[in-house]
Amino acid sequence: MIYREEMATEVKARPMVPESFLKKQKRSEEWELAKKQELEAAKKKNTENRKLIFNRAKQYAREYSEKQRELINLKCEAKLRGGFYFNSESKLLFYRSNQGGLGKYGIICIEDLIHEIMTVGPHFK
Repeated sequence: MIYREEMATEVKARPMVPESFLKKQKRSEEWELAKKQELEAAKKKNTENRKLIFNRAKQYAREYSEKQRELINLKCEAKLRGGFYFNSESKLLFYRSNQGGLGKYGIICIEDLIHEIMTVGPHFK
């Protein structure tokens, strides 16, 4: 019986850990978990943004090819009639760079900015 009692006292005797160390450890675990969740949310948002950017780029490419086809058709029609087709003049005379706030106009990537410039969108007055 003495042997069992000695074993029980040995198990109970653990090294003392300061409470401040335990608090710090718990706080760092919470911060790590929060940072991990933030990173996952950012990755998910970036994935959605990339899909949106890709779809917009496809739409712009389709729009530009349609304009190019329309221009070719107009030139062919003018040639058949024995005339000439002149391109309209540019509507954009001056471009002023705005350092911030492009996101509020729906411009999230360089393709959006180029599209706005080429089509002289509503935000270029």
